[in-house]
Amino acid sequence: MKQTLFFIALFICGQCLSQNISSLEKEVYNVVNKYKLKTTKSSVILDSALSSGSEEHTEFMVETQSLEHAEYINSKGEIIQKTSNINCTDTQVAEKILTNFLNSPSHKEILDMNIRKIGVGIVTEDSGYVWVTIRVR
Repeated sequence: MKQTLFFIALFICGQCLSQNISSLEKEVYNVVNKYKLKTTKSSVILDSALSSGSEEHTEFMVETQSLEHAEYINSKGEIIQKTSNINCTDTQVAEKILTNFLNSPSHKEILDMNIRKIGVGIVTEDSGYVWVTIRVR
């Protein structure tokens, strides 16, 4: 039986964000995993194949300047937050990303599902915008 693959995305503007995107991706994974452990008592693993796909799709969204989900769930994405002057650590940015997902009913529903793996893909534009894609399985 083929597992369903969901796709969620957002972008925020982050000034003074760490230049180490891999560090931020790991922090996003950490905060999602903490949330899963707290709410469902089960952890998720960071899957490199899902992360690679997330990264590719995030790059596509940046190139096209669109939040496009049609490839996966036949719908457009949503801007969960667009702000400026976020002066915080990678952990604080990751926590804000999780909060924004949880404040979006459709994204929260996905995170609350029985998922076992996640992939995180982040692209930062020169302007400071941070685009985030999380794939789950």
